[in-house]
Amino acid sequence: MYCATELSRRSDSRSLAAFTGTLALEHLLSGEAGAGTWRLVELFSSDDRAFEARLSWTSGKGSGAKAWLTVSRSTRVCVWAKHLSVQVANLVTETNRVGVTIADGFAPTHNTWEERGSLSENSLEALTIPPFSQRVRLELANPTLLSATELRVRDGADILRAVVSAAEQGEHGIPTAGAHALTALAPADVAFRAVHHLAL
Repeated sequence: MYCATELSRRSDSRSLAAFTGTLALEHLLSGEAGAGTWRLVELFSSDDRAFEARLSWTSGKGSGAKAWLTVSRSTRVCVWAKHLSVQVANLVTETNRVGVTIADGFAPTHNTWEERGSLSENSLEALTIPPFSQRVRLELANPTLLSATELRVRDGADILRAVVSAAEQGEHGIPTAGAHALTALAPADVAFRAVHHLAL
């Protein structure tokens, strides 16, 4: 019997080439249904390796939403969707077999997205704020620089709303809700990882 919420495609997998320094997104899955419902999207690496996932979906006739996720080995995302598309990119220097399965249902989920890069000495560097970001925590390859490194938050009117020492950002980082721009200032060249906690 035909079901209006049945997705045209519910699973797929592919082998991703080794990461060479540039994020190389590849199409993994697109599914369409006659009506929307809660979808549990499970993303995983058969090789237990990290990858990035980009999801986009619509719940009706609108342009829809998108999300960026960093998947350490596997994760689950719950969205209300009529149409769903998944792209993936390898984050490790070895081949990585990744996959997705989609089931109908609801479950609370929690995900992260991370940005990696380098901060230059005494240079205000812009950090990315991904869709659905609630909080961000900045980590440095040299933790002795944390107390002299600042995170700065600006709102939509480009007004500076917060300046926080990276040493005082707390276990869960700083809020990004309402933030239009996020920058970091370090006293020396240092590699960083900014981990965003997502409302998703």
